[in-house]
Amino acid sequence: MVSEAEQYAETDKACKQLVEEANKVDSICANTEKAINEFRDQIDTTEKVSKLIVELRELAIKGWAGDTSVNETQQSSLGLLQKVYEKRNVEGAALFQQPASENKEENE
Repeated sequence: MVSEAEQYAETDKACKQLVEEANKVDSICANTEKAINEFRDQIDTTEKVSKLIVELRELAIKGWAGDTSVNETQQSSLGLLQKVYEKRNVEGAALFQQPASENKEENE
């Protein structure tokens, strides 16, 4: 039994690594899709990121998802989310720059 474990150790290690990589990819894709859906009305275009997600999932299923495809998807997602936060900051700054009388009228 011990000899069998030693015999298949490398295969088991490779399988474990493949499953962990697939789980990582799935997590990245799910989080990115969730963010896209949450901020859809604040993002101009999501086509590129959506396409990258589909491609990344296909590569993960085949066991070919490498760091390059994962990084590209993450960077595209971060770029979209950065635009959302920048837009929110501009809108928030504009709200604070309104004259006090306008803010009073909105609150009443």
